[in-house]
Amino acid sequence: MAYAGQKEKKKDTLLNVAEQLMMRKGPEETSFQEIAEEAKVTRQTVVNYFGTKEKLYTALLEKDHDYNSEQIDNFCSCEAYQKKNGYEQIESLFLEDLYRTKDSGDNTILINRIKLALGNSYKRLERMKDISCVWQRLRLIKKSIDKGHRDGSIRSDVKLSDDELEACICTTQGIRLFLAQQLMLMDEDMKGQEDKMIETYVDQTTKYIRTMFNRK
Repeated sequence: MAYAGQKEKKKDTLLNVAEQLMMRKGPEETSFQEIAEEAKVTRQTVVNYFGTKEKLYTALLEKDHDYNSEQIDNFCSCEAYQKKNGYEQIESLFLEDLYRTKDSGDNTILINRIKLALGNSYKRLERMKDISCVWQRLRLIKKSIDKGHRDGSIRSDVKLSDDELEACICTTQGIRLFLAQQLMLMDEDMKGQEDKMIETYVDQTTKYIRTMFNRK
């Protein structure tokens, strides 16, 4: 039992080291050797725990999903959120993790968190769903729609199916993915414009949500 506990603790340590490196450098640019050197273990130790980069991505994704899920619960239980009308709650649910990332003060996290979540492929929709905590957000959004119908912030004839709401969540993640790619492609002369690009993302997302809910 003690050995199992030590092994799990070592795995958590390696995951934390890998996450910090990948957030700074990007997942594709981070090697097992660098993780090993940072964690003060051998490269073979990292290989023994994870085997491949793909399995490491999966382990980090599970860790990130649990963190995001907890953050969403905390966000939705705060007094400021509870005081919002139904539509304002929905809008903030689509944007809260962006603001949480932005408040960290490090725009590279915005880029690398998405790259990390999607691994080597930007086309893995299921991973996008996981990192976005789609099912958790879906439940909360439906609750806010009901509230919006009652308080008048959402017209009573605005009704969206689960599939439509899921697509809405994934589309906003797609907008963010595009933003992350643009930030990655920035040359040195464009540095310092990250905040402006993030504001553009917020505007695009807000307009999309308003269109979905027939808001002017």
